[in-house]
Amino acid sequence: MVHRLPGEYLERVAATLEEVAEKTGPISADVIGMRHLGAGVAFTIASLELQHVHAQLRSAFASWLGGQDMQKWQPHITIQNKVSRSEADALHRALTMEFKPCAISITGLDLWRYMQGPWQHEATMSFQR
Repeated sequence: MVHRLPGEYLERVAATLEEVAEKTGPISADVIGMRHLGAGVAFTIASLELQHVHAQLRSAFASWLGGQDMQKWQPHITIQNKVSRSEADALHRALTMEFKPCAISITGLDLWRYMQGPWQHEATMSFQR
């Protein structure tokens, strides 16, 4: 939901995520289509509730957000990333032909740390309301 936050404030970030999660119940969302990312593919997600949570986090982290986080947010689930354009094109074509919209439930927030290549999972904050 946010591209980059300062690692030196990990505890503050986690506390904010926990605070939001405590006030949020499971979120209903719709998987409505496929999105080509250029070097990957994602499912497109639609949910007013999810947009509301994003707005809360964007407000809480406003002083730390960079240019990418100031752009219009387009919720998605990445299923392929950092591949060649031809690989992304092939997967996008294949998945688009077979895609069927569906409903999902989002049950919490995950916090990850980028480790200059791999990602390290830091915490899961389950929605509690």
